[in-house]
Amino acid sequence: MALRDQKVKIPAGQELQLAVNADYLRIKKSAIAVRFRTKNGDDFEIKQGDEVSIKNFEYVYIKNETAGDEVIDLYTGKDERVGSAELSGSVIISAMPANNGAATQGRVSLTNVNQVILAAKATRKYLMIQNNDAGAVMRVRIDGNAATAAQGFRIPAGSTYAFDGFNVTGAINCMMETATGAAGNVEFAEA
Repeated sequence: MALRDQKVKIPAGQELQLAVNADYLRIKKSAIAVRFRTKNGDDFEIKQGDEVSIKNFEYVYIKNETAGDEVIDLYTGKDERVGSAELSGSVIISAMPANNGAATQGRVSLTNVNQVILAAKATRKYLMIQNNDAGAVMRVRIDGNAATAAQGFRIPAGSTYAFDGFNVTGAINCMMETATGAAGNVEFAEA
């Protein structure tokens, strides 16, 4: 048996017997929680988005315990199933950090020797670093350790690296992988 998409209308306070011969059932759409019973003795309640796998059931009894008629859209299948990317539920955000305010912007001239461009700062909420060099690749360490030609995040010439959603509080060490004489080739902003 392949998957079947079925819509059933259940009158208020009524129970409907639905022949399905399946082992999988998922509620695609339903405004109410639905009580299901099977001939095998299974008895459970599911709501929109929920799915169940029950070995070989032939009938399902669907009961509408509300005061109004309901249409329920469901999938049934035997040895088949359908997933869903639908999300449900709620998220409560009680406190968000301020995402605006004054930022400090600066510029440094970086060569192939490690340099601390920003000291450690426990209150740092944002960090962006831009490699303005014409051709050199920049290495960045955010853990307070020295950058080397082989260690640190690689930021290609002309690229920007922003740390969104993560507060980088350690000292920021940078260097170019190769020698460069460009003045003011690295720009940064922190808040």
